[in-house]
Amino acid sequence: MQTTDVAAKSARVSVQDMTQHFRGLEEPRDSVHRLHSLDNVLVIAVLAVRAGAGGATAIAEAAV
Repeated sequence: MQTTDVAAKSARVSVQDMTQHFRGLEEPRDSVHRLHSLDNVLVIAVLAVRAGAGGATAIAEAAV
């Protein structure tokens, strides 16, 4: 698959599809301080990186 084909295919993935994809992952975080579900955190991170976020701080800023 060529790069343009991958980009075109990934552009058609919905937020709901991404959330569903991540939903089955085991939760590694402590339940006491959890504010958001793991699948939502991962979707936000993926979208932030796709928008140009270059690290954890940029992802956190994009999530606000």
